[in-house]
Amino acid sequence: MEFFDNYENEQPDIKSLVEQYEEALANNLQPHVDQDEVEQIVDYYENTGHYDKALKAIEAALEQHPYSGLILLKKAQILFDLKITDEALECLDKAAIFEPSEMGIYLLRSEVLTFQSQHKAALEQLDKAMDLAEEDDTSDVWLHMADVYEDWEKYDEVYACLKACLKADMENEEALSRINYCMELTDQFEDAIILYKEIIEEHPYCFWAWYNLSYAYASLDLYEKAIDALQYVLAIDEDVTYAYRDLAQYYHEIGQFENALEAIETYSGKTKAESDIHLLAGKCHFELKSLKASRYCFRKAIRSNPSAHEAFYNLGMTYIAEEKWEQSIQHLKKAVELYPDNIEYLERLSETALHAEDYDEVKYSCSKAINLNGKYSRLYITLALSYLFNEEEEKALDTIEQGIRECFANIDLQYIKAAILLMMDKRKTALLDIEALLEEDFGAHIIIFKYFPSLQEDVELIDLINTCD
Repeated sequence: MEFFDNYENEQPDIKSLVEQYEEALANNLQPHVDQDEVEQIVDYYENTGHYDKALKAIEAALEQHPYSGLILLKKAQILFDLKITDEALECLDKAAIFEPSEMGIYLLRSEVLTFQSQHKAALEQLDKAMDLAEEDDTSDVWLHMADVYEDWEKYDEVYACLKACLKADMENEEALSRINYCMELTDQFEDAIILYKEIIEEHPYCFWAWYNLSYAYASLDLYEKAIDALQYVLAIDEDVTYAYRDLAQYYHEIGQFENALEAIETYSGKTKAESDIHLLAGKCHFELKSLKASRYCFRKAIRSNPSAHEAFYNLGMTYIAEEKWEQSIQHLKKAVELYPDNIEYLERLSETALHAEDYDEVKYSCSKAINLNGKYSRLYITLALSYLFNEEEEKALDTIEQGIRECFANIDLQYIKAAILLMMDKRKTALLDIEALLEEDFGAHIIIFKYFPSLQEDVELIDLINTCD
C-alpha cells in the first residue's frame, strides 16, 4: 500500500480530477470527460490497484466516445493486466478498426499472444508495428521482439533483438541492462565487445556500456581489460557500489590481492558487506599469508551466512596451512555437512584426516567421494594409504588396484601400487614394476617420494631410477 499512498500524494491534479469524476457518479450524473482525462483517471485507478473502477471509467467513456481506438486500447491493457486475454484481443480488434495506424495496438497484441504462447503470431504483430514505427520508436519494437523470443527461449534471437535495439538507440538502458544475460547464454562475448566499443565511441560517458564491456572482458578471463573498463565506470559514477565488488573479484583473479582488499574496503564503506565479500577478503588475506586476518574474514562470512559452506572450507584451509589437523577437520566436516556432494571438500577432508591419523574418517569421506565420482585417482591413493598406515596392507593393495581399473591405468596409481609393494617388502615385484613404469613415464616417478619420502633412502630404488634416467 505504500506505493499507492505515495502515488496519491504525488499526483494532486490527477487526484482532483478523480474526485470530480467520483463526485459526479455519486450524484448520479454522467461525468463528461475527454480522452486525455479518461487516460489519466484510468491510470490513477490502475496505479492504485482499483481495476474494477478503471474498467467502469472506461465503459462510461466508451458511451461518450464509442469510436475511440485509444480508449479501447486502454481497456484492452486493463483486461490484459487482469489476464482476461480473449476479451483483451477482442478490444484490440475493435481498436484496430478505428485506429489502424496506432502502433500500440500491435505491441499490446503481441504481449497478449506471447502470454498465450503464440509466439509466431506475436512476431507477426510486431512486424506490423515496425512498419508503422517512426525512427525513434523502432527500439521499443525491438525490445518487444526480445520479450517474445525470451518467452520462447530462443536466446540467440533475444541477443540479436537487443543488439538491434542498441543500434537504433545506443543508450537504451533497458537493452543495456538485459543484454549481458543473453551474451552469457549465447557466448557472444567477442561480438558484444565490438558492440559496446561502438556505443562508447559515440557516447563515451555511457555508464552501462562501460560496465557491460568490463563484464564481457571478465567472461573471457581478460581481467586486466575488465579492470580498465571498470575504472571508467567509477570515473563516471564513483558511487556505483557493485563496480567495486567486481573490481575486487577481478583483482583477486589476477593475483593483485592488496588491490582487491582496497576495493573491498571501499565497497564495505559504501554499503553493508555480504557474506561473499567477507569470503573474498579472507581469500586475499590467505594468499598474502595473513592467516589471522583470513580467519577473521571467514568467520565474518559465516556470521553473515551460517550456510556459507565455502567459508567453512577456507577456514579449514587456514588450519591446514599451520598443520593444525584436528581444527581443520572440524571446519571441513561442517563444509561437507552443508554441501555433502562436493568432491573437493571430501577429498580435502580425507587428506587432512590422513595427517591426523583418523583412518575411520578417511575411509568414510573417500568412500563417499568415490561413490559420487570414481575417476579421481587421488581418492584411491588417500584411501589406500589409510589402510597401509593402519596395517591393513592387503586392503591398501586392493584399493589401488580398484583405482587402476576405474581410472584407466592411471600412471600415478601404478607407481603408488609399486611403492606399496615395497613397503610390504615385496621388493622383487615392486622393482620390476617400477622399472617398466620408468620406461613408460620416467618423470611421473616423483609421486613415490611425495607420499613415501622415506623411500628416498632406499639405495636399490635410487640406483634403478638413476640407471633408467
